Amino acid sequence: MMRHASIRSKLFIQYCIFIIVFTGFIGYVAYSSFYEKLQENKIDYTLEISNKTKYNLEFLLTSIHNTATLLSYDEEILAKISIGAGVDEDINRILKNTISVQEYIKGIYIISQDGRVWKSDWAINDWALKQKYRHILRQKAQDDGIFANAYSSEYHITSQMKVLTYVRKIYDYTNDVDYGIIIIDINYDYIRELISTISVQNPQKLILVNGNGEAIFTYPINILLDEVLVDYPDLIGNHGMRIDGVVFKEPSIIISNPIKLTDWTLIGIHSTNKILEDTKVMLQSLLEITFLFLAVSIVMAYFLSYRITRPIAELSGAMKKVEKGDLSVPVEVRSNDELGQLGLAFNHMQVKLKYFINKNMEAEKQRSKMQYEVLQAQINPHFLYNTLDSIRWLASFNNIKTIETMVTSIINLLRYNFSRKGEVVDLQEEVENVQNYLQIQRYRYGDMFDAVVEIPEETRNLKTVKFILQPIVENCIFHGFEDFDKQGLIRISARLAEEFLYIVVEDNGAGMTEKQMEELKQVNDPEKKYSEIGVRNIDERIKFYCGKEYGLQIESKVGEGTMVTIKLPADLK
Repeated sequence: MMRHASIRSKLFIQYCIFIIVFTGFIGYVAYSSFYEKLQENKIDYTLEISNKTKYNLEFLLTSIHNTATLLSYDEEILAKISIGAGVDEDINRILKNTISVQEYIKGIYIISQDGRVWKSDWAINDWALKQKYRHILRQKAQDDGIFANAYSSEYHITSQMKVLTYVRKIYDYTNDVDYGIIIIDINYDYIRELISTISVQNPQKLILVNGNGEAIFTYPINILLDEVLVDYPDLIGNHGMRIDGVVFKEPSIIISNPIKLTDWTLIGIHSTNKILEDTKVMLQSLLEITFLFLAVSIVMAYFLSYRITRPIAELSGAMKKVEKGDLSVPVEVRSNDELGQLGLAFNHMQVKLKYFINKNMEAEKQRSKMQYEVLQAQINPHFLYNTLDSIRWLASFNNIKTIETMVTSIINLLRYNFSRKGEVVDLQEEVENVQNYLQIQRYRYGDMFDAVVEIPEETRNLKTVKFILQPIVENCIFHGFEDFDKQGLIRISARLAEEFLYIVVEDNGAGMTEKQMEELKQVNDPEKKYSEIGVRNIDERIKFYCGKEYGLQIESKVGEGTMVTIKLPADLK
């Protein structure tokens, strides 16, 4: 029968057989290797994301442990406790300063062996606190500290809150002296948010249990996971393990991870179906594309089988050159039939391919740049705070007050810059930020300049655009007092006039000419920061948030100084 068929039919049938076999083979290879590998990678990625919960929790608990250790060895605290008379406010101040830079700590308390109490929060019932201390000490007290289960802090006078507690003895092993105990209340809601954040991003069920199998935290909070502990008791312990099991009648991967410094175990439950949901969708899409490819290929086979002539040979030769990387071999089109259209399509494909290759190269460069920027953005501000706080404690421990004060100013400066309050803040906050900056610069420049801040009480709670004073003050120091042989003075003041708020920054520095002031107004480089932020940039931000009638006004005289007046609406929200 095939002997009497036309060449076109023979080519069409043979081409269809080839397409079907080839597509089937490629599909089988893709499924048996790529799809299975994709499943494994998806599971590994899910579990890696899950482990971030463990690492974040351990980082937090380690910070609590280190804080308690530093306090228990603080010579000033030990000396005050040893006096044995009354409650020294210096210890209360130290405890308050400690929690001011660690937002996850709700309170720190020290109870001496003779019953005296020091605390970071005045609203504490001392008697209830000591009763709670005796209860915890009786059950689980250890010299190197223990983390207790979550409970409601009934010793808070104003309100009761759910906290986790860390307890550590204050003990002098050299002289065999038991000074008492230090208690740190950890914000339970902070830990819940810490654990829940990653769980929301990567759907999973979590249960945090202690060594007795008692649940400290579950996610989601409305699901009981006790049956998991009953069905898989080996999950609780000091060793991590992975179990492929069934939870709520769903195949699941169950991971247990012991938490350092505690007898806690973090158990994550991941539904296998949800993990592989994306890969199943991808498989379905792959099948649809395969069938679409088959349909398109068969249609193309029908048209390609019309003629085998020189145009086909030329097209074949051109395709071989393209395969070797030569994208400058257009096919000469001699007709408007199917082969002619195919030739035109081939030429168009080369142009598009060249375009997409160039576009893809640019996209790769941009993607690499974005990955680097994302990596830079992953520095955790809390890590910076804790690191600087450790430096501050070392300075305090060694009685180096200048470094302690300077680091505290840097912490406050970073806290203000990293805060997410938006672009509009209280004038008091903006002024305090500048005062922290001036404190740092005084240590750098010594007595080169003085600063006077005159902010009336009625203006302190008015709103201003964030981060507009520090760049102006920096210009006063770096440009106004550069090569300045007199005592510098910076004066920051504010006043209300009708419905306007005026903030004035003036100095007695070198001053500027009209040309210099004009050049200063033109500088607006987005790549420059701090002292190089342009005055025009500040002026444009004020106009953006407040309106075109607001902004900066600069007055300066050479040899007399410069005055910058900021005009803002008094009712800025």
